[in-house]
Parts: sequence; C-alpha cells; structure tokens
Amino acid sequence: MIQINGTIKLGRPIDAATRKAIVDMVRASRAEDGCLDYTFAADLADPDTLVLFERWRDRAALDAHGASDHMAEFQTFMAANPPAARDLRVYETDEGQPLGVIEICNQALSVSSSFGKWSSIDGRRYGHVV
Repeated sequence: MIQINGTIKLGRPIDAATRKAIVDMVRASRAEDGCLDYTFAADLADPDTLVLFERWRDRAALDAHGASDHMAEFQTFMAANPPAARDLRVYETDEGQPLGVIEICNQALSVSSSFGKWSSIDGRRYGHVV
C-alpha cells in the first residue's frame, strides 16, 4: 500500500474557487480504481493549512492517479494559485493495526478505578475506560 501524508500551507483563507477545486479533486480521486482513501482537511489550529491524507492500493494506482485528467486540472488550478509552502511525503506501508478501541454497543460500562473494580470484555480486564 502507498500512503501520502502532508500539509499544504495556502497562506490565505480557503476561498470558494479553491474549495471547489479541492472538492472536485477529492470526488474524482475517490472514484479511481485503487484509491483506498483521499482526504483534504483544514488544520484546526491553522486554518490556512490543509492536511492531505491519501492511501492507494499500489504504486500503479498512484501513477494512474498522477496521469489523470482531474489531476492535470487540479495542478493547473494550483499553479495559478500557488500555495505558500507544501510538505508531502510518500510512504510504502502495510494495512496497519487498530489502535486498541473497545466498541460497546447497546451496553453500559461503569468502572471507577482499577482497585477492586474492573470490567471484562472478550476475556480481557479493563480498569479504566475513556
């Protein structure tokens, strides 16, 4: 799997034309064969900065994305509206592992401390639950 993470510092607020160019790019990219995830998001601490997260099945899918018409259109738009800075990184990675989330559905769980009080889920004891 190929993953791209990074930031694009626009140096200006996101205007309607930029938002439209990004939304069009995201929608077209998500429809591509081999696209597992394609997300632009605003950095909550710095609204002039976009966070980009992409996951592709393999290098061939990423290469096809790079050669797509919608990528060419987006690059033309960005060349006419250049960002102040960008830092994008490409990673070859695996599927990753879940971050240890306990899912509780239609159940109540109350645990106040690990001293003598605990809950058991799937045979594992938990003393603190967030």
